[in-house]
Amino acid sequence: MIFVENKYSDYSINTEITVKELLDKYVNHCTKSGKWQAQTLTENRGRINNYIIPIIGDVYLSHISPRSLQSYFDDLRFRQAVKGNHKNEPGNISTRTIEDIKKIVSPAFSYAVRMNYISLNPA
Repeated sequence: MIFVENKYSDYSINTEITVKELLDKYVNHCTKSGKWQAQTLTENRGRINNYIIPIIGDVYLSHISPRSLQSYFDDLRFRQAVKGNHKNEPGNISTRTIEDIKKIVSPAFSYAVRMNYISLNPA
């Protein structure tokens, strides 16, 4: 693990963590803290496993900028939704699902800042 000194604080910033690793830690935190109950946990794990990890899961947090994250959200509109409870073909990912994904990603990046994985939240 490589640490880089942040010139604005006395803490080290871990630049070697991926989005997937962050989300694993964040989900664990939300579960243990009681922030997510069983239903929320199930729904959010589905969103994470279907729409976040396959697309940006292998990206290092240090490589995510506000611009790249916005591009990710913009591109989601043109991706096909995962088959689930849909009676027919699901079509593209809905605006509501994208908003739900943002409700996971933004606090996860805030958590990353608090844990000193990154210095600024790009979300």
